[in-house]
Amino acid sequence: MGSTDTSTEAPVPFRVVVVGAGPRGVSIVERIAAGGLGGDAPEIEIHLVDPAPAGAGEVWRTDQSRELNMNTYAGAVTLFTEQTTEAVLPVVAGPTLLEWADLVVEHLAPPRLGDEHASRLRSIDPAVRATFAERPPSAALVAPGGFLDELAAVELDSHASRALYGAYLEWALDRATAALPSASSVHVHRARAVGIEPAGHVDVVELDDGARLVADAVVLAQGWLPSAPSPADAALRDRARGSGAVWIEPASPIDQPVERVPDGVDVLVRGLGMGFFDTVTLLTVGRGGRHELGTDGASVYVPSGREPRFHAASGRGLPFRAKSRYGSLPPAGGHERLRAVVPRLHGTVDFVRDLRPALRRDALDAYYATLHRTNPAAFTAPLEVVLGIVESRADDLDELDRALRDVVPDAADRFDPVAATTLPAGRFASSDALHDEIVARLRADLVEAERGHDSPIKVGLWSLASARAAVSRVAAFDGLDAEDAAGPLHEFMQIGNLAGSGPPAQRIRELLALVDAGLVTFVGPRPIVDIDEATGRFVMSSPDVEAEPVTAPVLIDAWVRPHDVRTTRDELLRRLVEDGRARPFARVSGLGGRVPTSAVDVDPVTSRIVHGDGTTDERIRLIGVPLATSRRDTLISPMPGTRATMLVETDAVAADLLAQARAQRSVRSRSTNASTSASSRSAE
Repeated sequence: MGSTDTSTEAPVPFRVVVVGAGPRGVSIVERIAAGGLGGDAPEIEIHLVDPAPAGAGEVWRTDQSRELNMNTYAGAVTLFTEQTTEAVLPVVAGPTLLEWADLVVEHLAPPRLGDEHASRLRSIDPAVRATFAERPPSAALVAPGGFLDELAAVELDSHASRALYGAYLEWALDRATAALPSASSVHVHRARAVGIEPAGHVDVVELDDGARLVADAVVLAQGWLPSAPSPADAALRDRARGSGAVWIEPASPIDQPVERVPDGVDVLVRGLGMGFFDTVTLLTVGRGGRHELGTDGASVYVPSGREPRFHAASGRGLPFRAKSRYGSLPPAGGHERLRAVVPRLHGTVDFVRDLRPALRRDALDAYYATLHRTNPAAFTAPLEVVLGIVESRADDLDELDRALRDVVPDAADRFDPVAATTLPAGRFASSDALHDEIVARLRADLVEAERGHDSPIKVGLWSLASARAAVSRVAAFDGLDAEDAAGPLHEFMQIGNLAGSGPPAQRIRELLALVDAGLVTFVGPRPIVDIDEATGRFVMSSPDVEAEPVTAPVLIDAWVRPHDVRTTRDELLRRLVEDGRARPFARVSGLGGRVPTSAVDVDPVTSRIVHGDGTTDERIRLIGVPLATSRRDTLISPMPGTRATMLVETDAVAADLLAQARAQRSVRSRSTNASTSASSRSAE
């Protein structure tokens, strides 16, 4: 009897298409690699799709101006899981941005090491060193035009350039790719994904360069996505069209065409957060101006003559508060009441009843303990008495203030986080009055930022700001109802963002220098913008300031428009919604029913998208920014020593991908064995 060939073809790898090759895309690769430790790893073929450079992505690309900084401390950002992450997959120790910078200098430029480097290098965990050594970075990092000077100058609480963080991300991707099991691979596509079409048991991802990628699973990790303008902005755009006025619409500052702003003109600016500081930097220092140190230690701006004159406003009318200079990482610990309350909360909770009392008392305790340590003369009673009043009276702020008057007599010494982050109520009598108020606040905030751990107001506000992640975990999905999410939670997050997501203190110094040079003025809160079609100039005013409207031929929106899946301009996501394969997340309402939100609806654990009919997709997951109003806390870079939402998210998705890959391998193996057995019986 003749023999029969029963050999089979090589197994088909499990194909994963990751749309978005920035931090989350990198983390997905790193987590898949971690999941392959210890053997039994399925063969996975990963395709990273992004028109921007893989690793850095669009926001952190390494070719951007080195003048643009992170608003995160170099020692307080990482891309690696820790025990605090509560990861499903194995934890792989890896360096923070600061540790990576020190290790790069040690590896590539040891002559630049100083005593401070040596001290920090001695404290790096051997496991972190081993991860770094798996894939040492290229010498190009420290070549002329590279990052050597910045790498050597990075400190624990310094603010690295965005470009340097991009280099860190590119190294992390290179290292994660090398750590994958030998049968797995990563393929990069510098293109934009524009559609996903089902094809039986797989999907076909369509790219704008015409390529089509077959996928067993897709992860959407695109980051910031474009949305349609608000009705008011759409009407303004229509009226401005053909007027000759220049409108730089909302986007990341490195993507905004600021070169369209003529030299020396007046410019209206909406937004006083990080986008504002970046835009101002690009149009001042980026145009040849420079900041010098004055004789009094303040920053002095030396103009080039090319910079515009900025007239700035925002919803609250105040620039974000400066990051403190701690000389260390921000204060950890605290939140005793919040940590005690959170484990007891289940289902949909009430923010005012269940969360606000703990948040308020924790912040008040932190403030008054710091005030007592640094200025005991502010008290007429022992600290314990003050803290007792806080404990018993903090539910009613007016009653609390009356009770504290006898023990902390000076109103300026009593903690009021709303007043610290909001302009005084009422109407300012003039633009000069507004100007004086804001400048005085900026100068006072700089003093407090330099005090670091010894600033009561900074410590109290940081207690609120640093509670955002824990509150977000409680509020995620249906943790709070729609009314709480839009009301007290929104107000809490606004205060936390203004207090905790501000710029480096140096940016406030530079802003004050520009104010002194007559290049920045403030318009006020709740700005109203229109266009004078006769003159072709934008017009801005504030209902809270008694002043003539300000006009200018240029309007810059110094913020990124929040993404809304209902009005998305992203072609891929729009098509998924139109096809019924994705839908908005609807939050439970205390009034009954559900209220649609701007977020994409996903399974809270696996991040698989939810179809229009409520069923869960078998192959597509979505993570990150488009879940800002459902999962929450999706905009903040991972901090070491915390349960970082981004890493929890990517770890869970990678674990789900690996489980799917193993299940598919098992099915294919059984199918192959059955086919082989049938062939053998036939041959007999």
